[in-house]
Amino acid sequence: MVHRPVRSVLLFEYQPTRSGEHPRKFVSGFAGYLHVDGYSGYDGLPDVTLVGCLAHARGKFDEALKALPPSARTTQPVAQEGLELCNRRFAIERDLCDATPEERRAARLEHNRPVLDAFQAWLERQAAYTLPKSALGRAIQYCRN
Repeated sequence: MVHRPVRSVLLFEYQPTRSGEHPRKFVSGFAGYLHVDGYSGYDGLPDVTLVGCLAHARGKFDEALKALPPSARTTQPVAQEGLELCNRRFAIERDLCDATPEERRAARLEHNRPVLDAFQAWLERQAAYTLPKSALGRAIQYCRN
């Protein structure tokens, strides 16, 4: 017998404005983890733990890399380091797609935790030397938030 992991629920709702009232109404009565982008309208939702989106974080490092002049892309740009740290997480998750929730949790603690700790330390180091309004600075701040 093949054990299929329990899948998360994925919901989208369009609203014509970015008002914080919309997320509050949408998740009213919900308690748990909410996987979101960096939109501040999600801040302060009761009974909800916000879980950031690594795909958005990765995209911001990709944008920072593309913002560099071509001559600067031939060396090891800092934005490339951020991109590679995100890619390590995605590689680990790809290997877990058929795992049970218990196996996924154990593997994440063993393999993801060191990558996330290294990423956090890297973000803190880079934040001290990066202009906050640069494309790289915005990518770093997005992840730190």
